[in-house]
Amino acid sequence: LALISVIASLNPQWGLWGLDLSGALPLPLRILILIALIVAILPPVSRKFGQALETSIAKMPDSSFKIYYSILVILAIGLFILFSTRNYLQGDGYNVMGHLIGGYVFSPTEPLDYLLHFALAKALGGGEQAVLRSYQICAYLAGAIFLGGIFLFLRKKQDIIIAVVIAMAFGVMQFFFGYVESYTFRFVLMFLYIISATRDLSERRISFVTVLLLVLAIGFHLSSLVLIPSIIYLIWNKYHTKRAMIYSLGLSGLALTLALADIFFLAPIRVLQIFVPIIANVNNPYHLLSNDHLFDIINGFLLSTPLMALLWLGISRSDKSSTWWKVILIAPAVIFAVLIDPKIGAFRDWDLLSITAAPIIAVLIITFIKNPRAAFAIMVPIILFSLLHTSGWISWNRYHDKAYQKIREIVHSDKHYSSEYYQGYGNKAWSIIIERFYKDYGEVVRAEEERFKGAPDDTLNACNLAYSYVNKGDSSGASDFVRNNWHRYLTDIGAVSSMGSLLFNLGYYHDTEQMYETYLAKVNQDYRLMQDLGAVKERLGEMDTAMALYDQSLILWKDAPIETAISLYLKEYEMKYYQMAQAGLERIYSNLPFDLRAPVDQLIRAINEHNYVRADSIVSIIRKNN
Repeated sequence: LALISVIASLNPQWGLWGLDLSGALPLPLRILILIALIVAILPPVSRKFGQALETSIAKMPDSSFKIYYSILVILAIGLFILFSTRNYLQGDGYNVMGHLIGGYVFSPTEPLDYLLHFALAKALGGGEQAVLRSYQICAYLAGAIFLGGIFLFLRKKQDIIIAVVIAMAFGVMQFFFGYVESYTFRFVLMFLYIISATRDLSERRISFVTVLLLVLAIGFHLSSLVLIPSIIYLIWNKYHTKRAMIYSLGLSGLALTLALADIFFLAPIRVLQIFVPIIANVNNPYHLLSNDHLFDIINGFLLSTPLMALLWLGISRSDKSSTWWKVILIAPAVIFAVLIDPKIGAFRDWDLLSITAAPIIAVLIITFIKNPRAAFAIMVPIILFSLLHTSGWISWNRYHDKAYQKIREIVHSDKHYSSEYYQGYGNKAWSIIIERFYKDYGEVVRAEEERFKGAPDDTLNACNLAYSYVNKGDSSGASDFVRNNWHRYLTDIGAVSSMGSLLFNLGYYHDTEQMYETYLAKVNQDYRLMQDLGAVKERLGEMDTAMALYDQSLILWKDAPIETAISLYLKEYEMKYYQMAQAGLERIYSNLPFDLRAPVDQLIRAINEHNYVRADSIVSIIRKNN
């Protein structure tokens, strides 16, 4: 794994993103760690180091071990803070932050997680930074709970060290480094549940703590329902009665039914769209047996659970009951990860696919603590691999721009961002995030072009694309796009107005004129577009038409603000369209505030008497006072 990681880091074009993350480390350091690992994994060396480590821990007094472990936890929290992620493109971080900033308190799929972060963000003062801080604090806290839980549940010194070292090699450790998403507590609670449930299994009981951990795990994220088969197995293991099995199956079925009802009625998603289709369909070329999906699954496992390859040891060397227990823990999570559709791309959605991490880490720990000598023999190699894999992953996420560049490259080749995948819908949110937080307008244009290719009738995307060309510095591209496509959106006043404004600001007055006149002639006499067309005519020097359009727009605009109407009619007067100005002022006279009626009445009389010198002075007074 380490060798492939180093080689893949030198060849990012391979797309082995689950294992090439050591590329975040300097090349000499990568090579040095690899050489050290190769030496450490040699049987004589690994046995010698393993025995020395095991002996030193065994001889350590329990009181000293508690002190050292407490120091380890404090140092770990310090590392969580020091190397916090600056990359919120992983997962749906920007989306969940946006929801909480917008006041969302409840999420059907992760109710407790949203509620916790909302309450904490509110306590921190609210706003974007408070929401971000709430996720960071919870991530650090989750890491402390994870390490504390290992100490409380495993108890033996050797077992605790084995557990911590094995966990270090898994990419899910990223959750504790200020990660922004709803899967952090899911991972911790699932892991602690499995450790507690395994202890219950050996004692033929079902403890309150085990049940509580499962309920909390499901409450923090419904995907934790993959653990339901394990609680059924615990019930069977304790009671061995048909009635107990019927009750447990009934309760489990009820839990699953409620979860599906929750998703179906409360969540804005369709249940069938959660999963990867078995075969390609008109909306989705990304299917269960496609090379893209299979490669994504491999990468996802390599990133989150690289030591999954050691599972065969844990399963093949167990007795029958232990084997069934381990399979029941792991299989549902693996099936879920294989069947779920990572809609924002497997690399960005790695946290969703990491559901297998908790059971795999727990099973490996359970396996190796039964044979501590073998476990300690591979402790040093695992630590060295962790320095390559996990620290590379954490280091890579720490850099805002560096992380973005890698994600952007992967997005370009990801089927979830192609025009064939639900008409390129994923590019909408992607382009919004990139525009706001990265200002990479070249990428914004690429994403919006892909969406336009899949859904050319999406008027909002088309308007955004036109303006993105301008932001990119491609004014000719913007004008060409609008001139070639505005007919497509002729029935949408918002699109016509937006695209027309863009052409107007770029100086394409005749094209803007044609667009507005076509809309007014074929679709609707809209007062807003009349005013816009008036501005175009004015710029073209057609003042008679411009003033007539302004006047007609206010006739149609029944509830126009008095200030707007007065301003236009005074402009008409100043442009020497006296009769038009007089007629307009007479139309709005009854709606004028009392302090304006007298001067406007005098102005109307002066115009009617052709006393323009007096009218000029009245206009000056009105403008000065208003």
